[in-house]
Amino acid sequence: MDRSQTWIEDRASAALKYLAETDEEDASLRMEMVKAERAYKLKIDAVFLVSQGSIEQRKAESRSSPEAETAFSAFASSSLEFHKVHNKRMSQRDALEWCRSLNANRRQGA
Repeated sequence: MDRSQTWIEDRASAALKYLAETDEEDASLRMEMVKAERAYKLKIDAVFLVSQGSIEQRKAESRSSPEAETAFSAFASSSLEFHKVHNKRMSQRDALEWCRSLNANRRQGA
């Protein structure tokens, strides 16, 4: 086995290892993001219900309230953490697919 083949196998192994080790973290971070988004929407709805004025005034007040801002900040933070892991997982999947393609080409003599 030549050095390039060894490198390809090592790269594929590293990608598979990362994917296996981050399955639960990815799911957990996704759930935290979904929960934070729901909390943000619920906070907007709660402020809307106690606001006074026209529908548009109530919408504006509920979206710009300190409570909604705090909830949005939590949602944004959880979204960032999820996407950090999720995007790296996507990159690792791409790397794995690239390694598979290289191996398939090698077997065909290309």
